[in-house]
Amino acid sequence: MVRKSAIVAIVACILVIGMVRGLGLFLASPLVALANNYDMIRVQACIDVYPVRDDATPLWANSHQAPLEYYQFAHLDTPCYFTSEAIFAVAALPLMWTQSRLSQDGYFSIRWVGAIKLMLLAAVGLFFTWAIFQSCPKAGIAYATFFALIVNDPGVLAYLSTFYAEFAAVFFLYLMLSMVVANALGWRPKGRACNWICSALFVLTPALLATSKLQHLVTPACLLTIIWGLQFFKAVFSKRMLVFMSAGALLGLTAQLAHLSLAASDSMRRANISNTVFTAILPHADNPFAMTQALGLPAVCAQYAGYSWFTPGVAEGDICPQVFGVSRIDIARAMLQHPLAAVRIVLDGAGELLPWLPPNLGLVAGSESADLPDYLPSLNGVIRDTPKSLVAVLLLALPLFGLLLTIRAARRNEVAFYVSLPCLSLPPPFLLSVVVFGDGYADVQKQSHLVTLLLLSTLLLILMYGMSALLQSRLARRRLLKCLSQPSA
Repeated sequence: MVRKSAIVAIVACILVIGMVRGLGLFLASPLVALANNYDMIRVQACIDVYPVRDDATPLWANSHQAPLEYYQFAHLDTPCYFTSEAIFAVAALPLMWTQSRLSQDGYFSIRWVGAIKLMLLAAVGLFFTWAIFQSCPKAGIAYATFFALIVNDPGVLAYLSTFYAEFAAVFFLYLMLSMVVANALGWRPKGRACNWICSALFVLTPALLATSKLQHLVTPACLLTIIWGLQFFKAVFSKRMLVFMSAGALLGLTAQLAHLSLAASDSMRRANISNTVFTAILPHADNPFAMTQALGLPAVCAQYAGYSWFTPGVAEGDICPQVFGVSRIDIARAMLQHPLAAVRIVLDGAGELLPWLPPNLGLVAGSESADLPDYLPSLNGVIRDTPKSLVAVLLLALPLFGLLLTIRAARRNEVAFYVSLPCLSLPPPFLLSVVVFGDGYADVQKQSHLVTLLLLSTLLLILMYGMSALLQSRLARRRLLKCLSQPSA
């Protein structure tokens, strides 16, 4: 048998590897981060900070060729986007303000935002590795490996020193799943203060996940549907956590629906619906004219299949302005009438997932559309050239395989795998459907960032589960042979 001290050393080494990876990217010089394609401007507006540019370039302009490190305080008439990503920006605000006051030019580094995010990621990873390890050392090893290989991959950490809402989605999903697994393994807060803090986190975490991006307004509800189902077949969670998290998911959904109803969100709604119809639905219809009829659009709109919000004339309403009146109910009704088109839309969307990091955005400051440096290895480089057909197969196969392993884990009372496998493997098809029917194919790689993360996490977990089962079977055979070799009394 392996001594517990040896297992502790293994877990500690894995965690150190993860933190070294995170620090390596954060401290990289020049700055390594995902360049701005304009999405960041809506979070920057919440704290009035904008990148330092030359006099000829507007402060609000994108910088898709490379990330910009230095920022300044300025006020523009730009609306603040409702997102939990703003929490990290606000948390870093005192540090940014202090550096701007101490510097002669009033500039400061965006790395302060990255520092806040990296510390919070490390805190969650270290705390829950300890909590899970106390209940199940084997699960602790798996959790630490996930922290080192997935959470600290540049595919996630490229969003550290940015204002992209993708980081908030990853962070609050990670925190939510960590609490769920730890709770299933029997971890409970000790003391009144810890009790109150955990109760607040149970409510806030799914709410903040839902409010990270519009694409994730129902993501917590999807996860909680799976979790309630697991509880029905094998009670492993505390009822308090389930009730509080469900309340948080409802709170986040309500907040996002209210956000959508605001006049400030009208332009975003129009962009999303036009992208969905023109880039996803019409190009995949067997009969575009029949599809326009199902959507309640004039037949002339069928000729605009393949257009997008960025095509001249679409945003201005010169091309098929009736598309702005299409509702999600209209889309659902049309897909029920044309189910094969719906399947093609989702499966072709799977082919648009890779690479994990959008190739149209530079990653190194001062360089023109540069890729990740070689000294920062990433799964993004491994999966970049994966065939699109294989991604579509994995999108369908992993949920089924995950369910089969979940049944096995339940029978063997392997609680950590029983909880983790379905939570990681089942959501991707649903989340991708939300993206392609919510914003079409306009920006699938970034909008479906969580889908790729969950697919990679599922593959990693299945690999670790298989290795664990193989090790157990070998140990069982050794014990059997040892018993058979002993002389009978």
